[in-house]
Formats: sequence, C-alpha cells, structure tokens
Amino acid sequence: MTQQEMIETIQESFSDAGETKIRLMLNRAMDEFIGDTMMLSGYGTVDITADQRYYNFSDLSSITTSNDVLGVYQVDYDNAPIDRFIGQVKDSDENEG
Repeated sequence: MTQQEMIETIQESFSDAGETKIRLMLNRAMDEFIGDTMMLSGYGTVDITADQRYYNFSDLSSITTSNDVLGVYQVDYDNAPIDRFIGQVKDSDENEG
C-alpha cells in the first residue's frame, strides 16, 4: 500500500484530517516502528579453548554488551553450521547418577 493509499483510507474515517497532518503522523509512526523493531545482524569470531564450556559475549569483538544480543541465529564451526541446541546447558560433563 502506498502512502497516498494510506492517506485516502484514513480520510475515509477521518474526513477532517488534512493530508499534511496524516503524512506527518504516518512518518512518525514509521520511525517509531523502525526504532522499536530494529534488527541488526552481525557476527563475531571467538577462539575456542579446550575444556572451556561458556564464552562471554564480550569475547566477540563486534558486540559491545550482552544487552546488544537478543538471539543467536547460527553458530558455525570450521565453516559449517552446528545443530541448534534447545534446552538447558549442564554445568559440567559429569554423568548424573
């Protein structure tokens, strides 16, 4: 839908609303929507250490804080994606008896 079509649709319900005011409100709504739903993607590289189970987001140079990360979409190892893990990571590799 074009902006002009949106303006005409709004004017069907609000006939007194001027085109300039509607255009300003649509632009403001678009800016707020973009701000609220901003999604950026990036990547980082971390050197793997033997027997290290957890890595901090600060280990990834392209991420400034863990609050910047809302989700991890994919993790690669040797240029191949690894299976997605869904669940809780255990604190150790010991068998529970």
